Parts: sequence; structure tokens; C-alpha cells
Amino acid sequence: REENNMGERVVRKLNEDEEFYIKVLNRKDITDEELKSLRDMINAAYRVTEGDFRAFADKWNRIDVEELGEIIGHEDLVVVVLRNNKTGKEEIVGTVKAIKESQEIGSLGLFSVASRFHSQGLGTLLLEEAEKYLIRRGCTILEISVLRPVPPRISQDKVRLTAYYNKKGYTEVSKKPFTQEEHMAYDCELASLHKKL
Repeated sequence: REENNMGERVVRKLNEDEEFYIKVLNRKDITDEELKSLRDMINAAYRVTEGDFRAFADKWNRIDVEELGEIIGHEDLVVVVLRNNKTGKEEIVGTVKAIKESQEIGSLGLFSVASRFHSQGLGTLLLEEAEKYLIRRGCTILEISVLRPVPPRISQDKVRLTAYYNKKGYTEVSKKPFTQEEHMAYDCELASLHKKL
């Protein structure tokens, strides 16, 4: 297994006492209680950001503790942490999964930002840092998947999300039916977007 090559790095000061920093999270870095809090933050972020895309059953969650623990333990999760330098308190406020899938391809997913930090640039910061991380690991193609309704149904939020990724250099290369039908309120497809470096 490759060693993480993204050390802790301050990326933005919030105020005199607080700052955001980026790091790669491993299972040894997080307690079971912190893992549950992180799961809750990710699920809450997904519920808020899905907007008009209401394809999932009401009780559906994006991730559970077991899956999150496995991701952190076996794959790399890039996180943005809010640290209070006066109290020493730290809180994970954003995530993105950054996986080296093959010699060339790195995939990005599980994007989330705590709701109180929406529209402050943390999502873009996470995307850029995760891209750099995968590039340092030798990836030359980056992949993001977007789950969206099958036309003629349209989600304006998914249209905006795809346009955002297009502005960041990602283009759609394929789409396939989404197969977790037991969770779905209507038919969806998974679009694969690539960015070649």
C-alpha cells in the first residue's frame, strides 16, 4: 500500500484563532465516536445538497459507519479540518474520497461539506486538493460520477453540478443505469465524467 503523500497543510485562516487545514484521514486518526459524527455530517450534507433530486427513499443515507470505516481504512479520504488554535479543538467539516483505481485513473467521490460552511469555497478547495493528491500518485485521468434522473425527468441541481464539473475540466464519457433500485423513487443513471491531465 502506498504511503499518503499529503501531510497536514493549512489552506485558509478563518479568523484569528481558527484555520482550515487539509489532510488524508486514516482509520487510526479517528475514534469510533468521531467516525459516527463524520457519518452524520456526510449524510446531512447529502440530504441538503441533493436539492430537487429526490430519487432516494426518505430514510436512505449516503453512507453507514461500516462503509465509512472501510473507506478510511482501505482507501484515502481527503478531509478539510477546522482547528481552533486557542482550544485545540478540531472538527472535520468536509470530505472527498480520492482513490487510485489503476495506473492511470483516479476517482473522486463522497464529496461533502458541513452545511454551515456551504457557499464558502470549501467544496472547490477539496476538489482541487484531492486532484493534486491523485496527480502526485501518478494518475493522468481523473473520474467523477454524477447520479441523475433518466430523461425526460430532469434535476436542475444535477444540471448545475454537471456544469460546475465541466468548468473544472471534466467531460462526460459514458453513462449507465444505476442499479440500486430498492432505494430509488424513479429511474436514474450514473454519468462518468473524466478530466485528462
